[in-house]
Order: sequence, then structure tokens, then C-alpha cells
Amino acid sequence: MVDGFGRPPPRRKGSEPFFSGPGNEEKYKMVTVPSSDQIADKLKIHRGSHAPRWVWRSTWRVHGYSLPLLHAMDQARSQDLDYSLKCLWCKALSGLDTTSPAYDGGLAYDMLPSGTRRILRLPSWLFPRLIHFNIELRTAYLAQAVQREVEQFGMRKIRLVTLGAGYDARSVRLLTTGEVQEAWELDVAPVVTSKTIMLERLVQRRHQSLPPLKLPNLLVQDLNDIDGYRKAVSNIIGSAENTSEWHTIFLLEGVLIYLDDNVPRSLLNSCSDILRSERVSGSLVFADLFRELANFDVGIAGDFYQSMGWDLLYDSWCVKPGLARHMGIARVEKWRKYF
Repeated sequence: MVDGFGRPPPRRKGSEPFFSGPGNEEKYKMVTVPSSDQIADKLKIHRGSHAPRWVWRSTWRVHGYSLPLLHAMDQARSQDLDYSLKCLWCKALSGLDTTSPAYDGGLAYDMLPSGTRRILRLPSWLFPRLIHFNIELRTAYLAQAVQREVEQFGMRKIRLVTLGAGYDARSVRLLTTGEVQEAWELDVAPVVTSKTIMLERLVQRRHQSLPPLKLPNLLVQDLNDIDGYRKAVSNIIGSAENTSEWHTIFLLEGVLIYLDDNVPRSLLNSCSDILRSERVSGSLVFADLFRELANFDVGIAGDFYQSMGWDLLYDSWCVKPGLARHMGIARVEKWRKYF
């Protein structure tokens, strides 16, 4: 553990980041989709287990069937006994691995209910690297991507806005380490209610930690309600006394999959429009599925994001196996003309 608050351990000697470097806009053509092993090697993650597809599906289902038992005595009384909670358990497992870039110092683990969470302390070989490995890939990718944007725009105050954050602990870590100065998480009411209790539990368990934990602002917002979403984000970004001092990072992780048709495009259009109208610089960091983007060619992807007001960083583009397959960084660059 480096600082006790989830900062990933330093990369091993000789390792390189996934990205070729900030500001590199050189286009390349992706000939084939990289294998999970290739992405894992690039991110310095232990490779996943190889198994038939039916084994992966069965593992995911068994995890879902076990959630009511795992949370039977949970005071949070989570109504979302499916995807978001599954992800929390998977991230908690990776977050305990000090050799992984997804290591979080046990933050996700400390959000889980007492008693049953101790299952994750069993020997790692009891947990085949299947579903939690796939989530670890995107968690590690997003950690590096956010870090890249923080370093690129470190002269400004950083605001992190996570859409459909679920039970992720990323905002807590980034706020506590001082890498971001403000964090907002938007999600539906049942998730926000449960996560509020989970964060209270986390603070109680870490009450003696130094520095003390800092928590994100949780906001109830149905992302399918575009008008309500646009108003909420406008209020968040426009609330600063001097908006030009801020850089806003919008983060998407496996949320667009569950939204209504055409909503993802409207969300991204709204974000870029708000940034320009408020004269604020911004980034989009994502590991999600854009159903309109059937082709994995980076040139086509660049045109796709450009149509919604975002400039894709070509060296960040990656397509991985799995449902939330599109990973990358995009920016609203034209804000500079205002300053």
C-alpha cells in the first residue's frame, strides 16, 4: 500500500503506460481487435483464465444468484441485486490485489457488508480470473486514462462527473488523494440511497485514516431524462465562481448499455454543448458500449465522436472483448478559442 487510500502501486521497472503519450494525435488503423491477453499485458495486469463461453456465463449467473445471500444482513438493503453490485464485488476483489493497477487500498472492500465480505480474503486461486478480470481490465484502463487527464490539465481544478457511477469507489480515492477537487456521481434513486449507506459504512471503518476520506456528491438523476440531465449538469458546471479555472472529466463505465435508444448520443451532445456554452474545458473518459459504433476502426470512431462534439485522442482508442468494449479518451478542444 502506497498511501492507504487506494493509489495504485508504482509500475514495475521497464513497464510503459497504455497510451503513447499526452498530445499524440497520430492516427493508426486497428487491424484486429486486441485479445484480452494483449490488453492485460499492456496494462500490466495478470492474464485472465481461458474458459468456454458457457463457463463465463455460468459464473456470472451464479454470482447473481448468490447476491441475496451475500447481502442478507446488509443494512444498505440494496435494491439493485444485479449488475452494479456484481461489479462492486469484482472491483473489491481486484482492489485487494497490490500487484494490480486496479488496486484501491481496500476501499471497495470496505463498502461491502460485514461478514460475507471476508470471502474475498480467501486464497486468490479460488477465484478464477473470468468476470472480475474483464472488469479489472476496464478499471485499470480508466485509472490510467483519468490520471492522464489530471496530469494534462493539472494547472486547473479538476471536477469528475461520473454518469451511472453505481457503487464504484473511484471518486473517493481521487478526492482523498487530492487528484480531483470536486466529484459528482449521477445515478437512479435506489442506487444513490444504498450507496449513501455504503459510504457511511466506509467512513466508519476508515475513521482513523489520514488524511480523512473525502466523499463525492451523490445526485439522483435518471440518465434517460435528457432534459433533467442537462439541467443537472449545467447547474454543476455553472456553479463555480470562475468556470475557466476548472476542467471537467465526464466518466462512463458500462452505463450506456442500459439506456434507451438514442439517449447515449443525446447525453454526449449535451455534455459537449454545456462545456462550450460555459466556456469550460472537458474530457470524456469511457469504457462502455456505443451501439451505433459497430466498426472498431479508429478513423470511424473519431468521426463518430466528432459528430457529438468530441475530439477523440487516437492513441487512447482501444476495443476489448466483452460488452463494454469501447475504451478511450475524447476532449472538447475548441474551448481554447474563448481564452
